[in-house]
Amino acid sequence: MLGEDAASKINAVRLSDNSGRETYVLHVQDKVQAFTKKITLWSTNLKEGVTEMFPQLHQALLSSGADPGTISPLIQSHLAHLQGYFKEYVPDLEDNSNQNWIRNPFAPGVGESLDLMSQERLIDMANEWELKVKFQAVSLPQYWLYVKKDYPALAERALKSLLPFATTYLCESGFSTLKVLKTKHRARLQVDNDIRLADKPKT
Repeated sequence: MLGEDAASKINAVRLSDNSGRETYVLHVQDKVQAFTKKITLWSTNLKEGVTEMFPQLHQALLSSGADPGTISPLIQSHLAHLQGYFKEYVPDLEDNSNQNWIRNPFAPGVGESLDLMSQERLIDMANEWELKVKFQAVSLPQYWLYVKKDYPALAERALKSLLPFATTYLCESGFSTLKVLKTKHRARLQVDNDIRLADKPKT
């Protein structure tokens, strides 16, 4: 019961944005940070005997007449471990504010963690109306690729923070495709053309 409830909540986080190629590290950090805050909320509610956040467990406790307080410490322990795993997998959840200039270079007060030259370039960028319009029209990685010619140092730093997750996704996607192609029935040595075709983005 609890396992199914927890799995459905984890899947909701995973499926809320399954665009793969368009996912970047800061976006994943936001999702995981929100989920770990929910875990803290659930633990607090469990201490008070509230179990509504886990519908199947809640229903089972109601139908059996069991006291939620008897299993609450065990569930809290599981939630604490789950929260620890998420924080280990996606580090720097607590203080990623020094990267807010990447998320929105036009917001006031961002970029204070940058060196003086980079802060000056960020101010120049933030005062270009055309770039502000472009920022609102495209995805974050697309924006930083767009400004790379005029602001190479800032764009380079931003892209280094954004791209690792997307490239990891592409590697995993490629291996999954290769696994499908290299079945017992299709065990050819040369899969170059097949993998290019299978891993090509669908339009």
